[in-house]
Amino acid sequence: SVEDVRFHKGEVHDAIAHAERMGIEATAEPRYWRTAWLGGAFSEATRAAYQVRYSLAAMEYSMSEDFQDGGRKNAAMRTVMATPSCATLLEAMARKVGSVRPLLDVFVHETCDRFGALKDPSVVHSYREEIEKAQRSIASELSQNTSISRRAVEGGTLEQDPLCEVCVVIGSLDCMLNGIRELQHAILRSA
Repeated sequence: SVEDVRFHKGEVHDAIAHAERMGIEATAEPRYWRTAWLGGAFSEATRAAYQVRYSLAAMEYSMSEDFQDGGRKNAAMRTVMATPSCATLLEAMARKVGSVRPLLDVFVHETCDRFGALKDPSVVHSYREEIEKAQRSIASELSQNTSISRRAVEGGTLEQDPLCEVCVVIGSLDCMLNGIRELQHAILRSA
């Protein structure tokens, strides 16, 4: 388990912005012997990628002590990471991302042949049930852990409240999942 939180917002933003510029170039390039560029789907996909990036940034800030890049994971996050269901949640999120990754190749698919990634049934699997079940399990496990509620700071702000920190992370994960789902649907509608 990684003890420090490294922010990825800058490099993710730069990668999305670079892809966005490449999409603009693809719109202008001649495609005489290739299928038409999926400009609408690409715009939807980049919009969804930005949504994932915003949620990732919010999650990273809330996980770090003093909200600093390279800072140690805060106590609330270390408690969440120690729950048995956290590994299940992370695994389900990784499977969701892994199932959507092959769909991105639709933007380099240039023939009239059926897009090969559509043969894999995992590309249409939502993983929603598995993720929601893991989130409920984490909430249940945390409700049994009285130390997290005792760490609330008297007279402190919401950003210092460990339960609020956990809620921001879970909410950010949900928003990331929605962004990934929007990306998936944008591609599936166009393929």
